[in-house]
Order: sequence, then structure tokens, then C-alpha cells
Amino acid sequence: MKQYELFDNLYRMPILICVGGTKAKALTALLKHLKVETDEPNPFGDGWDAACIVWKGDGLVLWFKNKRTITHHPGIVAHECLHATNYILQDRGVEPANELNDEHYCYHLQWLVEELYDSVLSP
Repeated sequence: MKQYELFDNLYRMPILICVGGTKAKALTALLKHLKVETDEPNPFGDGWDAACIVWKGDGLVLWFKNKRTITHHPGIVAHECLHATNYILQDRGVEPANELNDEHYCYHLQWLVEELYDSVLSP
């Protein structure tokens, strides 16, 4: 499993991107990254092509089954990044997006998608 580390400096949230492996291994990697020890069972089985997994406001992991999921399915990337954006902004007390005020969510989603692609696809 390949790992990439991002940090959201504006909302102070570590973001781990994992490509390959399983969702369970991605959560284990996030907990190790956050230096968290827990006896809680890992609820994830195998399945799906991607997931956004949050750990109690301390950080999150965007997991993708393989690199092809990222390179050939930008909709899946956007889908998982929107889950992450919604979680981060709501966790930090930002007003939910609505038809008159959604720019903060749009800018964060754009930043996250661009950072993910720059990290994963850079040589």
C-alpha cells in the first residue's frame, strides 16, 4: 500500500491518502500516522473501490483500491473528496453549504482534489 500525507493548514486536519491494500489496512495506517492506540475493532471488510474514513476528528484517510481508480475514475475521486470536505468543514464549525453560500466548500473540494492528484501522480 502506497501512502501520501497531506495537511489541511486552514482547518488543521491531517489527511492520509492510501492507494492499494484494503480499507482496514488504510485505517491502521491512519491510526499509526496519528500515533493512536486503540482496542476498538476495525469495522471494514473488503469491497468498494474507494472510501473516506474518519477517526474522531483527529484525521482522515482517503483510500483507493488501486491507482487505476484514481487515474480512470475522477468521479470516484471527487465523490470521496466531497465526503472529506463535508466532514472537515462541519467538524470545524463551518456553516453547511447552501444555494447562497457554498464557495468555502467548493474551494476546499478543489484544493483537496488537486492536492490528491499532485501527490499521487507526481513522478
